Amino acid sequence: MRRRSFLTRCCGVGLGLAGLGTTSAIGGAIAPDDSEWSVETNGSIGGPPTIVDGTVYAGGGSRLYALDARTADEQWTTDMGSIDTSPTVVDGTVYVDDRSGIRALDAETGDTMWEQPLGGAVETSPTVVAGGEDSEAGATVYVGNANTVVALDAETGDQRWEFRTAEMGASSPTVAGGTVFVGSNPSVLDSDDRGVFAIDAETGEEVWQTTTSGYVQSAPTVAAGSVFVGDSEARVYRIDAESGRTSWSADASAGVFDVMTVADGTAFATTWEGTLHAFAVEGGDQRWAVDHDGNFGAPPTVAGGTVYTTPTSGRLHAIDAESGDRLWTVETANESPTGATVADGVVYVGGEEGYLEAFEAEGDAGSDGSRVRLGTLGHNDAWDGGPAALGGDDSGGDDEREPVGPDDLEGGDELESGGDPNADGDADSGGGSDEETAASGSGDGSTEDSGNSSDGNSSDGSPGFGVLAAAAGVGGAARVLGSSVGDAGDADGEN
Repeated sequence: MRRRSFLTRCCGVGLGLAGLGTTSAIGGAIAPDDSEWSVETNGSIGGPPTIVDGTVYAGGGSRLYALDARTADEQWTTDMGSIDTSPTVVDGTVYVDDRSGIRALDAETGDTMWEQPLGGAVETSPTVVAGGEDSEAGATVYVGNANTVVALDAETGDQRWEFRTAEMGASSPTVAGGTVFVGSNPSVLDSDDRGVFAIDAETGEEVWQTTTSGYVQSAPTVAAGSVFVGDSEARVYRIDAESGRTSWSADASAGVFDVMTVADGTAFATTWEGTLHAFAVEGGDQRWAVDHDGNFGAPPTVAGGTVYTTPTSGRLHAIDAESGDRLWTVETANESPTGATVADGVVYVGGEEGYLEAFEAEGDAGSDGSRVRLGTLGHNDAWDGGPAALGGDDSGGDDEREPVGPDDLEGGDELESGGDPNADGDADSGGGSDEETAASGSGDGSTEDSGNSSDGNSSDGSPGFGVLAAAAGVGGAARVLGSSVGDAGDADGEN
């Protein structure tokens, strides 16, 4: 491994930059200071890092790394078969996919505690949850593996149950309210097994299945008594977690293949062609949409009122969660970064090129959106493996359990569980199409990436993104990367 600092200081002095370009100020805002550290690992990092008790855990190629979160000093590293996703760390144990199974390791030493082969390549992140008050079982590891979902004893690795369908392509599981929720991305065209499955966490029995218009590749997220997912047909859904009835669905600009994040009454979704959408939890109205200079293959993360995104342009973006205004952007060492995880005011990302990086952000915020709080695909200390309720911590309102009724809908479509989301004809996204929102210039919060403008100016003629005074969500002065954003090309470019 080698450590290097690779960003420029805000005053423009280059430190160790090699092939990453330069930065400059836009509209009076400045880029963040140097990265805290950057480490080159053994290979591709396939999921957001996990940060627990001051340690960063991430898989790089065929090695699992545990690094000091502040200094990047290696605490231990262990050879693995291969690691494709994020580790989960609960109660002093690291659980991680290892080629065709799951391995549990001591979080302090890296020593293997148990290994459980599952057959076939495991490409999902395990979710670990302690038993509920009425449960006789201890903690359980839940894993999606091809057309099965498996529950393993967290102490021994012994299998407790297996849920299987003929064609389901299971995502990483999300567990809340005694239920395991998985997205289904079958390899069979027009399979009825597409959509979302809800499985009893104790018994492994199916509770309900909701069929979506397209396939659901990502893990569901749970908030406000509901399950939120996006599908391959450019739709996002709010589904009642207890009944499986769809409360609303809304249009996105393209297919949604990454887990959504819900925080403060807003559901955030990234689309493959590079747009971050913000939908109201109540009703599904689109609040704003932001185009990026690259495609998306990573989920958004919310911390302290800021949404962090990592498109395939190799940049880390900070966007105000309320307005959609861009606060700052920095280059990373990875051309295809993972999603970010934030802990104690530091943003951690990995990437396909194998670099694990830490960027200092202002304040002491940590990722507080639904994905991280539920221990799905990378997490921080907010997830300790305790049983999670279905409640409304992220709803921005009261804890609700019943589906939204027709009179409550201001955007999106009301659907029946298992029905065809497009059966009623035209769908109302609650916010219009990307083309409409980008072209309207109205004050609806829609924001267009400066990468769509060759001169790096916003539509109002001001440098960068125009009204950056609203960027106080990062605490203090707004920060943004320089004119290199404008050189990235159109946000809808192909990979």
